[in-house]
Amino acid sequence: MVNYEPYEAAKYVADRHRPAFCSKGYLPELKELTDQCWAADMNQRPPFLEILKRLEKIKENIVPEHHWSLFNS
Repeated sequence: MVNYEPYEAAKYVADRHRPAFCSKGYLPELKELTDQCWAADMNQRPPFLEILKRLEKIKENIVPEHHWSLFNS
């Protein structure tokens, strides 16, 4: 993983680069939401209230065995 200075990170993103989504055990819904939030065209990004609703739905559907279940406490 590369650590960028703030200016370098902003330039990297402005050049339409995005970090790889390489988390182990990720939820497909979370990856889809993340990809949409990283859209280069800001008009393609979901509004904040939609993001909150989708995160709540993802949280509700987490099975107890999943390591993300700690957020359901």
